[in-house]
Parts: sequence; C-alpha cells; structure tokens
Amino acid sequence: MYAAVPLICIPDENPNDQKYNTAIVENLGLGIWVERENIAEQIFEAMYKVLHEYFPEHEKQYEIDTSINFIENAQKHKDKIRHQESQRTKFLRNVEYVINN
Repeated sequence: MYAAVPLICIPDENPNDQKYNTAIVENLGLGIWVERENIAEQIFEAMYKVLHEYFPEHEKQYEIDTSINFIENAQKHKDKIRHQESQRTKFLRNVEYVINN
C-alpha cells in the first residue's frame, strides 16, 4: 500500500494470516480477493475491475461495483502509511503519558 497501487490478492491455503490480511484489504476497498478455483477467469475479472478505473472509456464486459474506488482508497491509505509516527515515537509518547499520569 506504500505505492498506492490496488491489490489483487491470492492467499495461500495454509497460512491463516494471508486470508486475514486479504480480508482486510478487500474490506477496506484496497483490492480484490481471488479464489484459486477458476483462477485464470478470476484474475482476469479482478484485473478488469481494478483497471477500469484507469481506463473507464473501454466497454464494460463485467458487472462492476462502482461504489468501490480502489485507486482512491489506495491513495488514502498510502498517505496514512507514509505519515504515521514511528514505533519508537509511539512508545516514548506512551511511556511519557504513563509517567505523567
């Protein structure tokens, strides 16, 4: 998300963290979860859904949920990631808070 590029996620079957992270990505509107079943068709459809925002003039071949703007969502989260305070700063701020209260 640092580069503000929408994601097409294909989580591995075993690690649950990949499925969890992919669910978060999809829930935030940052990308699309692609199942391994019929993977070629699903990847093509996911790419079309993401790329139609870059090339809206092309004929729509798939039903697209236009309420999700992957590019806009990715840009918002990129800014959050780039401007978040460091772990060290958060830690020191919390230690200072505990000492003072």
